[in-house]
Amino acid sequence: ALFIVLIVSIIYFDLFGIWTVFKNTGLYDKLISYGFRSDRLDYLVQAIKLAPAHLWGGQEISSIIGIQIHDLWSDVYDYAGIITWLLLIIYSITCLFTFVSCLKNKKIDKNKTASITFDISSFQKGAYYLELPSNLTTNVTSIIVNNHQLNNDDLGISSKLLNIGYYSTNTPIKIVFNLNTENINLNGIRVLQFREDEFNKIIHKFNQKQPVTHQTSPISLNLDYTAQKNKTLNSTIPYSKNWLIFDNGKLLKTHKFAQTFLSTTLKKGTHHLTLIYVPIAFIVGLIISIISVIILFIFKPKKD
Repeated sequence: ALFIVLIVSIIYFDLFGIWTVFKNTGLYDKLISYGFRSDRLDYLVQAIKLAPAHLWGGQEISSIIGIQIHDLWSDVYDYAGIITWLLLIIYSITCLFTFVSCLKNKKIDKNKTASITFDISSFQKGAYYLELPSNLTTNVTSIIVNNHQLNNDDLGISSKLLNIGYYSTNTPIKIVFNLNTENINLNGIRVLQFREDEFNKIIHKFNQKQPVTHQTSPISLNLDYTAQKNKTLNSTIPYSKNWLIFDNGKLLKTHKFAQTFLSTTLKKGTHHLTLIYVPIAFIVGLIISIISVIILFIFKPKKD
């Protein structure tokens, strides 16, 4: 009812000027000139009668009738002839069969598990990983790689890498997503390969430039380093205010590297660095304990 009211308002009351705009288009002229005429069917019958005598097109039929039929099959016959018209008929029948086939296959058996399969091949020897967005947990899909099920119970709040195996070159990798819901979004999934040889070369080259560290006690380290220019010394030691770094006896300011590790800044020149871990909480506790023992000893009650 609302749709009918809207159409009536557009036509009779020119709602938002829509009807005026439509009347100024060529489509309106064609509909008024041809589409609403009661004798359009008569023109089509005349065209059919003239068709056998004009097999090769050339707009001879429309010239005789004095008007274009504006019917796809009739106009193709009139313009291009019978061969093109037959091809159009064959194409139309093919589309019809395809449409009917789609209707037949529209029904989905909900008792069967739907799945999406990807068949790929390893392009290089090495370890391979599947990157998954955090939404693809077991509630959404179960994942099977070469007949082995992956553990995607908890993917956290961001994308996660799952190891899918170590493969030689050109090894088939079959990844199957069994759907546990009607809808699934696979945007963000990627298969990644860890290039171990290149990684080892980079690490070897990196280590050649690193200073050698010597542990002098359970809480201290020593190292010598020559900086060709002002540099930042980054370590793999977890950052803590308890770590003190001395450069030739001078205390340096420490800061965090990658929001996690201990780091400091070095000026150009030769450096003899000493890293000392001072367990402040332990020392404070020890001092309090010693003071407590002393107090107890001083104020120890005398025996009668």
